[in-house]
Amino acid sequence: MSSKRSKRFIAFVLSILMLLTSIHFTHLFADSEDEGENKPSISTTFIDEAEDPIKSLNVQVYKIEGSAVSKVQTVTTDANGKLDFEVAVGEYLLVPDLTKHTIPNNATAYMTVGGVSGFLFKSNGGGKNPTHVILNNRLGSIKFFKKEISTDPDQSIIYLSGATYELYDENKEKIASATTDSSGLINFPNLKFGKYYVKETKAPDGYAIDGTEYELLVAKEGTTSINKGFVDDYKKHNITVYKQDEETGEPLSGAKIGLYFGEELKETKI
Repeated sequence: MSSKRSKRFIAFVLSILMLLTSIHFTHLFADSEDEGENKPSISTTFIDEAEDPIKSLNVQVYKIEGSAVSKVQTVTTDANGKLDFEVAVGEYLLVPDLTKHTIPNNATAYMTVGGVSGFLFKSNGGGKNPTHVILNNRLGSIKFFKKEISTDPDQSIIYLSGATYELYDENKEKIASATTDSSGLINFPNLKFGKYYVKETKAPDGYAIDGTEYELLVAKEGTTSINKGFVDDYKKHNITVYKQDEETGEPLSGAKIGLYFGEELKETKI
């Protein structure tokens, strides 16, 4: 073989090798990209019984390994109640924080493995995962009494009916209104756990409105009771008295006048 032909043959072989190498790397990178795009993941949305999204809910993720489980991470729902996270291929239990919620009696895909109870999800395409997980809200209430203000420790408590209060959520939006009953009790039932505000909007007859906005918390105990109750002071009125001569009607000065509340002397004016 001449030197010229040898060079051509070597060049031909090198071009074939370069072509094969190029094909190999193109296929390799394509596989890598496909694997990245198809990486196993779990996606679902947590909602309550009213189908409102449960935002900022912490959910623990456990990987099922035979009859045992091991915790792999904790994820948190977004503002729309959604979870979407990558995991290795396998079966998992999603365990939501139940501080403010409970598991419905008819919950689907809810099971216990290795002493851990949660919602079953699969990341390997084996079976259809729930698109939504429904949790019931834990409900509580706010109760308190309305009573008359008193500075006398020996005086019995007088509870007031007819006081109207408005209830606001944590965003200061009105959600309810109620009026104290004959025993002075007011009750706002069926409230989700969280922060609330109450404010008196109408006082009982003869009393002044308490304009204070009170912040209250319905927590894990379920019921928030204000043991001391809220009080209303009496309405303040002006009393004007004129002293005059009975026969002439002329005004008289220097008269001493006492102001009594019941049998108690409150004030003396001259």
